[in-house]
Amino acid sequence: MEDGDGYIGLPYLPTLSNNLAIQFKRPASTAKVKVFPTYQSGLTESGAKDFLLQVRNTGESGPDRFDMSGLFGGMTNPGNSAWIVTFWEEDGSAGLLDSNANSIPDTGLLAEGETKTILVRLQPPSNSTPIGNYTTYQVTASSVLDSSKKSTAIFQAAVPAGHFLGFGNSAGLDLVQIDAIDQDVFDVSSSGTNPSLAVSGGNYFYAWEAGSDLEYAVLSYSGKTIKPATKLTDNASATYQTTELNPFMAVTSTGRIGIVWVRRLFDPGPPFRGENYNIYFAILDARGTLFFPQLQ
Repeated sequence: MEDGDGYIGLPYLPTLSNNLAIQFKRPASTAKVKVFPTYQSGLTESGAKDFLLQVRNTGESGPDRFDMSGLFGGMTNPGNSAWIVTFWEEDGSAGLLDSNANSIPDTGLLAEGETKTILVRLQPPSNSTPIGNYTTYQVTASSVLDSSKKSTAIFQAAVPAGHFLGFGNSAGLDLVQIDAIDQDVFDVSSSGTNPSLAVSGGNYFYAWEAGSDLEYAVLSYSGKTIKPATKLTDNASATYQTTELNPFMAVTSTGRIGIVWVRRLFDPGPPFRGENYNIYFAILDARGTLFFPQLQ
């Protein structure tokens, strides 16, 4: 037998026998509380990791407040105890208040059956906390009417490695760099579609479809342009209608950048109408100079 959320169950003793009836007796009315989800984890963003936690008054003793507390640990290898846990209103605009002046932040008064969503924030000890550092905290909601009635959830957070991604919209192509502290967006090109990304020597290599051609650019880790948008192909004077498609980049063992793509040739005729597709390959050096010409 479980509650409506499936978080609390009431088992019966095993080894049933024939003609045996099971009777569940309703517990006496008392203060009770439930928090859910009971486990959450994630990576820090902008210097912290926020989680939403629901706190519900499941008791039958009238309105109740629930004190919120955090304790380091709760799992094997809990990580770094220097992280800080704080409690906030759901939208993160303000910290939870101490509504009954007992020096502990609480949910405020909740009616029977009422649920309040709060924000639990885990923050590393400093902005220079190394990649991979993590922590584990037990967060407990305790009834003010009966402090022995409590419910606990476990939270884990870690500092991630930085990463980057490319995206396009009506304004063109951009590169976004994301780390544990903040994120930065760099303009790459005013137009283009279907971008591909690679990183080598601390620089970002970015290639994309530009009309019927391919273009590419190179940016430094800080977003400075090393090589502006440059044509990798130029089909303006091609004999047939030629379109470059689906660029993909990878780093070679020497740190150079290999680019592979599809070339579509279309002959509208007459006398014959047809098309074919071929795979092409080129290599760029660390500064974005074409090191190896296109090969079919």
